[in-house]
Amino acid sequence: MACIVLAEREYYERQVSTLKSFEEVDSLEQPTDVNEEEERQEQAQHERAMNLSNWANVILLLLKVKSTLIPWILSFSTPHTHTQKKKKKKKKTNTKRG
Repeated sequence: MACIVLAEREYYERQVSTLKSFEEVDSLEQPTDVNEEEERQEQAQHERAMNLSNWANVILLLLKVKSTLIPWILSFSTPHTHTQKKKKKKKKTNTKRG
């Protein structure tokens, strides 16, 4: 599990660095008289979008884990057919002897 968390952290760090590099390129193309308040609002909007994306990915991961584990767990609770066949064979042999 720690490996997944580390890989996920590295993935999002790469996302942030990529986003920053795009912002640097965009800032070179924009005039220098950009309103700082608008820039802060835009930055906050980007951060909210990234947080939303991250939470959506977490939820999807949990759903994938759940869909993998539920059938596996349920397989332990259902009776196995090969044990039932053995019990039926024992009953038949016991009734023939008796």
